[in-house]
Amino acid sequence: MTVEEWEATVKRIERDNKRAQNIWNRLTEPHRRFLPPDDGDRKTLMNLFARTPGALSKQISAIRQIAEQSGNQGKIFSEYQQGKDIDLPLVCACCQRPGLMLEKGVLKDFMRGFPDSMRRDRFRMTSRFFSDYI
Repeated sequence: MTVEEWEATVKRIERDNKRAQNIWNRLTEPHRRFLPPDDGDRKTLMNLFARTPGALSKQISAIRQIAEQSGNQGKIFSEYQQGKDIDLPLVCACCQRPGLMLEKGVLKDFMRGFPDSMRRDRFRMTSRFFSDYI
């Protein structure tokens, strides 16, 4: 690579990095009806590309099934979530079935067995959006 080619590549990379930062700034811009992602949400956002819609749908269905059919919901949910990134599917299940998950206290039953620190770490979005129901 010549010096001129290297300089052109550096300029292109710097331009692309600036563009990416501008996009991120727009995505995270505060708004009265929108709670933007914070730095702790980066892992969740990156993981969106690592799972298929079908896999996400299966996890949401499993959570709903636990909520609708289980006798000991908290214990079964605790066992199901082990080793899985289940925060986003749980938020989706709460939005799909708010009467069951939120108003009837199923989310509270699910979260009862987790210490506050674990809940804040493993269920960031659930804790942020539905803290009144936990």
